[in-house]
Amino acid sequence: MKPYPYSLTELIQDDDFIAWVLHPDVARDAHWNQYLLDYPEKKQMVEDAKGYVILLAEDTGRHRPSPDQSTKMWGAVEQYVVEEHKREKKGKLFLSRLNLFLVWLTLLLMISILGYWYYTRYHIPDPQLVIGR
Repeated sequence: MKPYPYSLTELIQDDDFIAWVLHPDVARDAHWNQYLLDYPEKKQMVEDAKGYVILLAEDTGRHRPSPDQSTKMWGAVEQYVVEEHKREKKGKLFLSRLNLFLVWLTLLLMISILGYWYYTRYHIPDPQLVIGR
């Protein structure tokens, strides 16, 4: 990282600048933000250089992951999908058992309520009990 103002060509060729544009991190952000504070007149040049670096990275494929990185990423995605499928299947099984339990509980409750209602409404008292009163 140079301590003096860069030219556009120097920025485009600087590995630290390229790394900051393509893969920013805290240290690089601090360095380049400080550079912009020290040389505010270079802001447009830095923005232009960032555009060139991104354009060159896209043209050369440098912004894409390597084949090894791609394999690792796809492996992680596949593992996530498989685990998510297992969780979803387990959740559906739990919900189906819970739903079955709730259906039976509702039926039992409805039968009990209807039985109580029928018994209290249509129950004919025993004549011997009525006479004895």
